[in-house]
Amino acid sequence: MMVFDKNLRQSPIQNCDSISGEMEQYEENRAARCRQKLLCELDSFRQLSCQGKINNILVRVQKSSHSAAKEKVHQQENVWLANQAKYLKEEQEIYHKLHEEEEESRKRQEQLVYEHEQHAKRVNEISRIIKGVEERERENEERNRRLHLHKRMLTEKCHTYVLEYRTIYEKFLEALKSCKDKRTLGEKCASSVTKLRYFSELMNQQIPEKCKNLAVSDDDLNTCTRILEEAKLIVEKMEEDIKLINREHDQIALSAKQKEESAAAAAAAAAAATSTHSSVLPQMPSVQETQNTTNPNSQLTNVNNSSALREYVNESVFKKYTSLNDFQEKFAKSYENLLRDQGMKTFRFECQKAVNTPVNAISPISASHLQDKFLKLHRLLSGQAVDSGSGRSHFSASQHPQGIAFCKDLLAKKFVGQGDTTVSCKPEAAFAIAAVVVSLWVEFPDFGQLLLAHFYKECPYLLPFFKPRLIDQSDVDYYKSLGYRYSETGEVEKQDKFLKRMSGIMHLYCAIIVTPLKRHSTKPHPVGISEAWRWIANVINLDPRPDICATLLYEFLEVAGHFMYKYYGQIFQKVLHLLCTEYYHKLEEVTPNAARGPVARLESFLQKILKQGRINPPTGILPVDFW
Repeated sequence: MMVFDKNLRQSPIQNCDSISGEMEQYEENRAARCRQKLLCELDSFRQLSCQGKINNILVRVQKSSHSAAKEKVHQQENVWLANQAKYLKEEQEIYHKLHEEEEESRKRQEQLVYEHEQHAKRVNEISRIIKGVEERERENEERNRRLHLHKRMLTEKCHTYVLEYRTIYEKFLEALKSCKDKRTLGEKCASSVTKLRYFSELMNQQIPEKCKNLAVSDDDLNTCTRILEEAKLIVEKMEEDIKLINREHDQIALSAKQKEESAAAAAAAAAAATSTHSSVLPQMPSVQETQNTTNPNSQLTNVNNSSALREYVNESVFKKYTSLNDFQEKFAKSYENLLRDQGMKTFRFECQKAVNTPVNAISPISASHLQDKFLKLHRLLSGQAVDSGSGRSHFSASQHPQGIAFCKDLLAKKFVGQGDTTVSCKPEAAFAIAAVVVSLWVEFPDFGQLLLAHFYKECPYLLPFFKPRLIDQSDVDYYKSLGYRYSETGEVEKQDKFLKRMSGIMHLYCAIIVTPLKRHSTKPHPVGISEAWRWIANVINLDPRPDICATLLYEFLEVAGHFMYKYYGQIFQKVLHLLCTEYYHKLEEVTPNAARGPVARLESFLQKILKQGRINPPTGILPVDFW
């Protein structure tokens, strides 16, 4: 930066004052010299006697000196001001340049800092990516190692199961050889033999091939486990059947031998007899005459004895149905005194409140919410004090000897009614209800039996049981036995409403089948996926009914299909194939053109399954570890 004279940095006014002082001093000195000179000239002029001219010259000299001095001062001031302006401009330019240089320097510094930060970020990002890639590679290596070990473990287990199955199958063949009546065995165990043959195809061909290629999956292991368990049960059952058949065969042979001996003795006695004896046997009453028209179950039993019931229900299923009905009727009699006692009307109302309030509040909001409703119902059925919803926190069902039995039956009816009212309108609500039902069923088995009895009473198609019309049965009684409801005016409900109710009940029933127990429960599931297999097998073995069969099959596959597909694998695929071919053609034959809605919906769902090769989990299913 240039260095300026301090005098130049003073203000122009100060400089002008100093210059004027100097000029005045200068003029004074000059005037003095001029006066002195003039004095000399005057002296000369005096000498020359030119006083007047000298004065004129002096005046002119003074005037010219004064004007010259002023002009000089003015010129000096202009020069100084010009210089000052020039210096100021140069100084401003220098300051501006310095400011620009400082700004550029600051910007370059900021740019360098930013580039350094970006470089550091890129380096960190690259390092992170490299670490992530290395970590993923290590994870992939570890996963592949574990997968390989898991595959080896699965292969070894499946190989062990294959060997066990071969042992079981050899046991089965030995049992077949020991049977004395192959025809009876074939009629009785045809389905079991067919299933074992299919199992053999899997265990002797497909599974060993997968073991050879280390291509065994968890589903294959589950399939092997299930096949092994079912094969054991089938062989054990067949061994029992064979023992029974052999025993009956021996008894028949012994009876035939005794008859032959007695026939020979009778022939000898008849030849020796001289008199004849005639006996008139009383005529056996007909089936219609012996039927009790006031008891439908007794009528159905007689029909079953005549083998006419087989087209409506499987024999074992019918036995289960009658057994549950008998159980529920006996259970209802155990608290009939409570119902008759007019003084216990308030108590019965409190029981209803204690049942309805928590059941109506069940929802999958949270695990704690579901646990709270379960505990309230558990305490009620245990006879502990609960809040009935009317402010009585000390209410207990055990206050009456028959109170707990009354609450159990009431709760079973209420849960079945939830399928009718809640689930039919909001299907995803079924799984929270099912979670509570299954947990209570495990703790109170008699409650579970009551629940099944009310399920089958409300919807006999859950067995399945296509009830026939009994002799002298009215339209109202017949339709009520099928699950239809009548209004107060005596009108039967419309078909679409009936199908909607049955769909809700089936949805809830299937949700109970597939809903797992709570995480820490060690007890077995009260129904399980085998119940789903039993239902669909029985449905396929019966001739379909219009509307209801297609509707319930759709609900069944939508809720339980995913788990059936996962658990039974290829066996269930064969069932689906059978549904899509033979059974579907039967459905079309019995369905009128005006009521093809359920069939069309089922057809669309089956086509989707075949196209995707899977069945999606049902909407609303709770996670396994939900509570």
